[in-house]
Amino acid sequence: MSGWAVSALTAATVVIAVLVRGWLRHHFWLGYVIAGLSFVHAAISMGTPFDLGSATVLAGFIVALIGATIACLQVSLGNRLRASDGPGRARVKVFHILIASTLTILGLAHILLDGPFRAGIPSHLGI
Repeated sequence: MSGWAVSALTAATVVIAVLVRGWLRHHFWLGYVIAGLSFVHAAISMGTPFDLGSATVLAGFIVALIGATIACLQVSLGNRLRASDGPGRARVKVFHILIASTLTILGLAHILLDGPFRAGIPSHLGI
């Protein structure tokens, strides 16, 4: 469930950044929540039994760990972007957007490797 919360919050923060520019304060705080919740999700997932012998599960785990770590880098970039106001700001903003895109791709890869799509959605719904 925490993984889906991270996905929903990521979508919300992107919408805020792109469409609702007046709410950038919320975008800023959601970055902290996403980074923290990513590590909570990892801790919860590591506390449940799963088969690391499966190449797919191991790949999903590695992708998730990289994503959670990069989420912390993204928060740091966001802080730097908030504080900057010179010619370097545009470069930091581009890097922030590239990292956000990378996180989105890693999140989708993690969902495909370890989420309900791996075993099939019907089996998770009890069908």
